[in-house]
Amino acid sequence: MSQILQGEVPGTAVLVDNTGQWYQVRVNSSTAGIQTEVVDITGGIQSADTSFARPLVPQFLSAETIVFHEHKQLQHPWETAEDGLTSGFSQLHVGQKLQLSTSGSALITRVKTEHRRENYTAWARAHVFKPFQFETLSTSPAQAYSVEVACESDGKSLLTLKNVGGSMGWLFSDVGKSLVVATGNNHLLTEVVTMTTARADPGMTCKEVTITAGMWHLYDFNSYREYATVYDQALTISSTTATVTTGYFEFASYHIGLVLQVSTGSATITGITSVTQVTLLVPGGSLDGSYPAGEWSLQDVRGKQARRKWNITEDECRHIMNVKEAFLTNNLRYLDVREDVRLAANATIAAHAPEVPGERALLVVTFGDPMLFQKIETDASWDRAGYHHLTLHIVHDLLKQGHSSVTVYLPGASMLCPLTSHTVTLRCQCPPNKHMHYVYHNQFTEDEFLHGHPVDKDGRDLLQTLEVNYRPPSSMGVGIPLSNNIYNADPSQDRPNDFYQVSQETGQYKQCLGKSTRAECGCTKQMKLSSLEKFSDCIDRAHRMLYPAELSVRLQVVRPGTETIELDQPYVVVIEEVNSRSDYVPDSVVTPSLARLRADRKLNHTLMYYSPRKLSVLMTGARLYHFRVSALEGFSYCNLVAEFIIYVDRPPIAYPSEYIMRGGISIMIGMILFLVYLYYLHTHHTPFTRKSTSQHAHLNREQLAEQRRNMSDTDSDED
Repeated sequence: MSQILQGEVPGTAVLVDNTGQWYQVRVNSSTAGIQTEVVDITGGIQSADTSFARPLVPQFLSAETIVFHEHKQLQHPWETAEDGLTSGFSQLHVGQKLQLSTSGSALITRVKTEHRRENYTAWARAHVFKPFQFETLSTSPAQAYSVEVACESDGKSLLTLKNVGGSMGWLFSDVGKSLVVATGNNHLLTEVVTMTTARADPGMTCKEVTITAGMWHLYDFNSYREYATVYDQALTISSTTATVTTGYFEFASYHIGLVLQVSTGSATITGITSVTQVTLLVPGGSLDGSYPAGEWSLQDVRGKQARRKWNITEDECRHIMNVKEAFLTNNLRYLDVREDVRLAANATIAAHAPEVPGERALLVVTFGDPMLFQKIETDASWDRAGYHHLTLHIVHDLLKQGHSSVTVYLPGASMLCPLTSHTVTLRCQCPPNKHMHYVYHNQFTEDEFLHGHPVDKDGRDLLQTLEVNYRPPSSMGVGIPLSNNIYNADPSQDRPNDFYQVSQETGQYKQCLGKSTRAECGCTKQMKLSSLEKFSDCIDRAHRMLYPAELSVRLQVVRPGTETIELDQPYVVVIEEVNSRSDYVPDSVVTPSLARLRADRKLNHTLMYYSPRKLSVLMTGARLYHFRVSALEGFSYCNLVAEFIIYVDRPPIAYPSEYIMRGGISIMIGMILFLVYLYYLHTHHTPFTRKSTSQHAHLNREQLAEQRRNMSDTDSDED
């Protein structure tokens, strides 16, 4: 990244827009403004060099397969600790291309960060795209002779040239180069002892052998390119002039711009005076002195380090990776209790890519914290077109909250490919905005609910408008409300049914607290449409049902971006009336698990548990019911709560009024019937003579005789 953002300075920020374009943003002090610059990610990746300052020893297993053995860093007199030459092979190099500056390239297919041989730290296996070129005789004249390999007791090898005569043999520029033979008995030159003798570190077990000329070659995979091909030529620096003794090495015009490295510093060649003398630009103090062969170097320096003979860069894109759209667009997934997720991807080798024997586009998956999941199923397969298909089925473990990354990637894919990996973060917690929702049997639009008058097929109202400052009845009676909730609140009007002190002491405003009129309460449309207790001040209409009212409770779990599901087993719910009414009877299917739950003594048995399946409520009272249904904890990380309001209308007369009225009416009807009967006797009665018995006849005769005597006495007096 540092190579991509080469212009990064303090006060610089890197921004990425929604299209993936990178911008480098910095404050421009001269104009007191913001300066932005597009970051060329592709160009930066192509130019990024991940090589390291350690020599490599090549070992050819075949014409197409090569192994690079990484040797430890060779310390030279002009190298210092602050050069930072400490990197080496790593797994990040897999899929990258190693190139030699002269000729040759190979694709790194495998890296091992350990080595069996002393002085070697790692090795890498690669597939050869373009053959590597060994050194020419003019650069390394020792290749013209046979070499004898002798093994020393300290594990090193001694390389002795045969029949050199007076010709040039080993040069100090050969240090760091590799002697390579077909048998694999390769050596890295570490020291030139004489013109015919050099010491080396064998890449494998040392074998004493004599190798004829033409059967071995020198390959230059040194950490830097050495231009000073000398053996015994000393260098003398005087002020800004450098002179080399006459010999095999000669200065040339292409040396202008190169850097002379000595133990006391460095200088840049600015001109060629002769084949033995050059002019210098010395940036620091004086470098005057004489330096024998092996203690001075001529290098091509870029920045602070010498330009390397080889480099490692990103290979061209040779893979195609596809991710399912649902996997690609949603990089953050939430998993609730017992929820699962399925992820799918596939990959193949591009048709235009050079063929690498045995290479397949194998997808790899890694987890940040696999212990969060109860089950991880991986289904991998290959099709006839060469595509590797990978499907993941991940099931969240019970009651384990946390988060884990899931990454699917192609280990050998180039960063220049549009897609080489994809990561999804799985959070085992309550998904945002997941909630439980009650579904009313009659659905209305917002305008219908707030302002309309919908009716059923019989012309009966489906909505009930609540009176101002309405409060539901209590167990003490319809006219004695005890609820703290006030519906359709208006502080400017009186509260109905506030005849008793217990009613006056209850009932509190929420949205209208401290307000003088309803207009000041700030009730919004959503508050009026809500069924939540906290918005009771604003609720002025409710769904209406006729007595007797039995309601089937239908609950849904709503989660944005996913399909709405019906609340069912294994969920367990608790239902309550928020206004403390008790004149209702819930009922549901009693499953075996619910029965065991109800029988568990460890649970709170002041609550009754119900199954959402076929949940119903029988309301035995009248007027407003405000129910709250809550899912039992442990079935979800979310607090699943739903509220709904039902207004029961046209109830029978409340007890004992009904019985009193029936008794009174019965008595009144009985009295009316009795009075009618008396009136009837009075108006329709006819006198009649009773029949006499013998006793009665005797009495009647005496009375008749008495009457006659009285009559005769009356007549005599008149005479």
